[in-house]
Amino acid sequence: MQNTATWREQVMFKFQWPLGWKIDIPFMLLPNLIAFVLYLALVNNPFWMDNFTRLVMIVYAGNVIHQGATWFHFFDKRNSDYYFGSPYRNMQFAIIPPVILLLSLAAGYVYPQLVMLVYMCWTVPHFVQQNVGILMLYHNHGQNEAIVSRNLEVRSQQVAGLFFSMLMIDRLSLHETAVGPLWTALIAAVFVILAVMVFAYFMQLFSQVRKGAYINVPALLFWLASILFFVPFAYMGKQFLVAAVVPSLLHFIQYIALHYVLVKRKYADGDRKVDIPTANPMLFLVCLIGAVFLVQYGSYLVANLCVTDAKALSFLTCGFLGLGMVHYWIDGLIWKFRDPFIRNNTLPFIVRPKTAA
Repeated sequence: MQNTATWREQVMFKFQWPLGWKIDIPFMLLPNLIAFVLYLALVNNPFWMDNFTRLVMIVYAGNVIHQGATWFHFFDKRNSDYYFGSPYRNMQFAIIPPVILLLSLAAGYVYPQLVMLVYMCWTVPHFVQQNVGILMLYHNHGQNEAIVSRNLEVRSQQVAGLFFSMLMIDRLSLHETAVGPLWTALIAAVFVILAVMVFAYFMQLFSQVRKGAYINVPALLFWLASILFFVPFAYMGKQFLVAAVVPSLLHFIQYIALHYVLVKRKYADGDRKVDIPTANPMLFLVCLIGAVFLVQYGSYLVANLCVTDAKALSFLTCGFLGLGMVHYWIDGLIWKFRDPFIRNNTLPFIVRPKTAA
């Protein structure tokens, strides 16, 4: 009993915010919690759940807005000089993206279901990777924070994404089929792996606490929110894009917040402003997002409202999905902090010195 009391007395909790609590709470933590509110509001509402078109148009609007933010990086001269500064990077940034779009269009003409399948399989890892990257921003290495191994943090989020995705697939297509029992067994196996990882996470965390480390509450909350990120995805909607509506919008909110912080801090002084073709980088970001939204989303609406031929509409839809996958590809490059240039040219402007709340 005395040991328990001593352990409780020595546990330290700190609130350290990488972006500042005014950004972190509403745009990084609360959106994940709002997911459950949206889920409860939508899941039993026939108007939304049965109206596929409305939900898809909502989720695609959010996707287009955050895709527009991606293109901002190319207007920074230092970035563009680096992106296209070698044959290898030129292939990554200038050749592969249009190839992805052209392959999407070609497959959309021959076998559109393949484009949707690839898009589905790429979407979940893309969402997970953003959560992984944001969680890394919350940690304070070398400052006695209790931090579990990076491998366990990353793998636990990936397995959680896999588990809830498998539940979604089971609910939509496999539950009452011949392979249903086998799929259920696979889901159970993945759940056991996830449970073991969650248990190991807390064991590692509290092992460090017993040695005197403190718990960074925002980091722990964001990890928990990331583990539960795909719960609405698993349990709502009769089609993939409907199921994805909540996590997609949360993903978009976080992404826009990251860009807001990056642009605000990076171009606050004249040394960086000269790299952007405008005296007002924030206004330029908003205008660029607006322009991409008007062109891409406007085309999407026109296609859905005016094209009556099912095959032609399917072909165009594959083009829009292809643009989404181009964003997935580019996003994996411009936020790749293992790259020294990306790390030094982006990370210091996002993460400021942590302060306790």
